[in-house]
Amino acid sequence: MREPITRSCLLQHFSRGFRPHRTPLIGLEYELLGLLAESGRAAPYDGQEASIVSVFDLLCRNYGWHPQGGEPVLELQREGTRITLEPGSQFELSLRPHSTLAGVDRELREILGEVREVSGQVGLRFVPLGMQPLSTPEQIRIIPKERYRIMTRYLPTRGSMALWMMRATAGMQINLDVDSADQAARALRAALSISSPIVALLANSPLAGGEATGWMSRRGLTWTDTDPDRCGLPAALLDPAATVESYLDWALDAGMFFVVRGDHLCDMTGVSFREYLGGGRSGLTPTIADWETHLTTLFPEARLKSYLELRCADSNQPELALAFAALAVGLFYGGPATLAEAQAVAGEWSAEQRQAFHLDCSRLGLAALAPSGRSAGEIAGELIEVAAGSLEAHRPEERAFLEPLAAIVRSGRPPAADVLDRWQGRWEQSPATLARELEVRIPSPR
Repeated sequence: MREPITRSCLLQHFSRGFRPHRTPLIGLEYELLGLLAESGRAAPYDGQEASIVSVFDLLCRNYGWHPQGGEPVLELQREGTRITLEPGSQFELSLRPHSTLAGVDRELREILGEVREVSGQVGLRFVPLGMQPLSTPEQIRIIPKERYRIMTRYLPTRGSMALWMMRATAGMQINLDVDSADQAARALRAALSISSPIVALLANSPLAGGEATGWMSRRGLTWTDTDPDRCGLPAALLDPAATVESYLDWALDAGMFFVVRGDHLCDMTGVSFREYLGGGRSGLTPTIADWETHLTTLFPEARLKSYLELRCADSNQPELALAFAALAVGLFYGGPATLAEAQAVAGEWSAEQRQAFHLDCSRLGLAALAPSGRSAGEIAGELIEVAAGSLEAHRPEERAFLEPLAAIVRSGRPPAADVLDRWQGRWEQSPATLARELEVRIPSPR
């Protein structure tokens, strides 16, 4: 008989993946929004020539990608890299881990060249924005995946913007190794603390449903009203005394979506994992696989698995995705002193103050004022300086990747400000112009 899963088992399993004394790796997850080239509306999953399925088919035929998981095709793989779909057919490029930013850069350029080539053939353009600019959730059909049907039923009971999050948002995520439970806890707290100025720095979602929303990062706002038990800046994890066990307990108290049994997803909405752990539910008993599934359904601004995920940024052009990665590498791979310096720049405020500042960063971008009275732009600038010093000391060849972020701070204008000005100005609110001008660019080789 299988031994029952306990809280201690979960903690042991959680910490087992930390990577002491190994070369630290860099992971990038990069989301793009598919738009119909002429109307600028969200690209459908299937049903017409200009569809995500058509793009998948051409990537497989022309560039050696391989479908995964049977029909319908929802994922491609090639040499450890994956292309998956979010609920509203958002493209997510999950690059295989690299030891250098140059490696991330090379692979990203290669894949984006392929995506641009095939999408142009079918009348689509992929754009790196934080939110679909012209389509609303009601106009976007979710992909045929059971987990998203469960989320569609449940999440709107938890937050009024849940469907916007699922169907219309796109972000960038940096994944970094951690070497111990203590270092993971410090890194998670620092990552949560700096997430707000990063939101301001990389704000890139000022439009929704064809209208200016009044927010530099409408995506940032959306995540604050999706599900308070699984999203945002959890107060327990911002505490200076927080540990990996604090994350474990926060995760245990979050509501579940489902568990997997064979090919079937069993709906577990309305049940916390702590309740499930205590006595099972509907004839099911907890497994480690259930716990691993549950961890993937938690969406704070920074997240722990067996590694650290920084999840706070709107999608942006590739040079800014690489700059975001350079910022994270500089701050989190520079050693304990660098991490402590980043935490000091982020300040020591209450959870309520941080949450209010986070909302202001989403609305105002770099002009948002922290509880200390300093602007998000000033804080972001100092974080970039800390990262630059760390990279110069440990990875000098990677310092140049930070320059696009420094340029934003110097201008005082996040990417959203330029998008909004052009949409209301020389683009004359033309959907086709927006799709053409914002199409993902291929970075120049370094």
